[in-house]
Amino acid sequence: MKKSKQATPAPSTSSPSSSWWPWAALAAAFVATLALYGPALSGPFVLDDRNQNYADPLYAPATFAQWTAGFRRLLMLSFYLNYQWSGTNPETYHFINLILHVLATGAVGLVLYELLGKVEMTERARTIAALCGGAIFLLHPLQTESVAYVVSRSELLSVFFFWSAYWVFLRRRTETITWPRAITVTILFGAAVSTKEHTAVLPVLLVLTDWLWLRVSWKTNLKLYAILALAGAYGVRLILFALGEAKTAGFHLKDLPPIAYFFTQCRVIWMYLAKFVVPINLTVDPDLPISHSLLDSGAWAGLIGLLACAGAAVYFRKKYPLAAFGLLIFFLLLAPTSSFFPIADVYAERRMYLPMLGLLLVVCEALRNVPSSRGLTVCGVALLAFSGLTYARAQVWSSELALWQQAVEQAPNKTRPRAQLAHTYYTEGQCDAAEREFRKTAELATPDLETLTNWALALDCQGKSDDAIAKLRQALGLERNAHVLSQIGMIQAKTQHYDEAMQTLDEATKADANFAMTYLYRGNIHEVRGEREAARAEYQHALQLSPQNASIVEALQRVR
Repeated sequence: MKKSKQATPAPSTSSPSSSWWPWAALAAAFVATLALYGPALSGPFVLDDRNQNYADPLYAPATFAQWTAGFRRLLMLSFYLNYQWSGTNPETYHFINLILHVLATGAVGLVLYELLGKVEMTERARTIAALCGGAIFLLHPLQTESVAYVVSRSELLSVFFFWSAYWVFLRRRTETITWPRAITVTILFGAAVSTKEHTAVLPVLLVLTDWLWLRVSWKTNLKLYAILALAGAYGVRLILFALGEAKTAGFHLKDLPPIAYFFTQCRVIWMYLAKFVVPINLTVDPDLPISHSLLDSGAWAGLIGLLACAGAAVYFRKKYPLAAFGLLIFFLLLAPTSSFFPIADVYAERRMYLPMLGLLLVVCEALRNVPSSRGLTVCGVALLAFSGLTYARAQVWSSELALWQQAVEQAPNKTRPRAQLAHTYYTEGQCDAAEREFRKTAELATPDLETLTNWALALDCQGKSDDAIAKLRQALGLERNAHVLSQIGMIQAKTQHYDEAMQTLDEATKADANFAMTYLYRGNIHEVRGEREAARAEYQHALQLSPQNASIVEALQRVR
């Protein structure tokens, strides 16, 4: 029987699994994360959270199959279990995110430890560098969006599986990977792809690792690469299909063709690098101009700089192997979201969660080439600064109002953060402030359907019924739907124009016969008029369409 070739021996081969420090580090990481992200635990659901099943109390009767339908089945399974545990309570979702962040940090630390074992380092220096890199990953302010934004659990969970698969791959002690290890890598890779599709780049990373570190021919582990290539192809297929179906991403975005997105990313990647080094002025919704050509906003300079970095990484890969490899995988892991696949939000802090390990290898290279005492001092100061910034950022995420106020400060001429701020003022009962912000939003750009509808509600909250109806009729000019019509009918009923209100609500039923709130408002009018049987019939119809709606249940109990 042919024996497997032994892998190129590393200068340091000690395993962290037999030491006490990984477990101590994991416990310390949990305590530190809980302390720094504690304010974010009380944060509400924001942005895309509100469109997810876990934020909808009416989704309780949904079946397990309905919950886990779609591409990201493992992610939805985690939300399903979370929903069974605590319903729509945001705090438990944030807490699970914290735990996943700690686990992802553990996987990153183990990967760093293995890679550091491929270069000339003492065991003590190797351990310190791995701990420092893991601590930066844990405490860096750029991670706040991934941790505090519930829907970004896709980042946390997929990255945990991704780096766990990579660690299993690195831990082999022969050039040819064994079948049990290959199967384990494949399962973890499948879990990563079924959580978020951007992890489909793992097969490329494995080939790059064999080529750069172990000088292993691609034929040696062909069985693993073949399996992963099939899974990776499936992941790419999911990405392309999702881009074709999504409203905010894909090749169908008219104002953001692939080449313009690429030119813009030539600048955005440098912003990610700058925020990694100096993580200040972070925001949930930055205002960035699109580079439609290489000459727009300095895209040419960004592209030349990126090519220079990639070239330097290849040229200096023998002298600075960790830094060179780190830069190459940083670009590789950013490619799914920062290359030619258009996404309406050209910049998002959470996209740094997966590729950050590449930059941590650059940090480890620096630590390897300076005296240990100096390296520890610099690392300690950086971690203290990062901790303070992360805690401050978590406080911002603890309040939706604070989140959007800061976003408006950072991007005063962008409509979305200002519209979100206005809506937040409205939900918190500050109707005057809401109306003021909606007016500023309209000055920046022509308001869309959602902005006009929310603006009308803020006006109605101030008692400006005529102005509110005027705004809703303006919204009807953009799209005639049951929601807008029902809001008009509701306001007309509040001002005791019952006949007009019923006519408007009749129009709403013609626009969409399955919109439950229309029948609730019709029932309200019948109830005010003393027509209790008619009111009950309307409420029962509404309840059939929306069985878990508390307002409808309360109204039906009232007339009974």
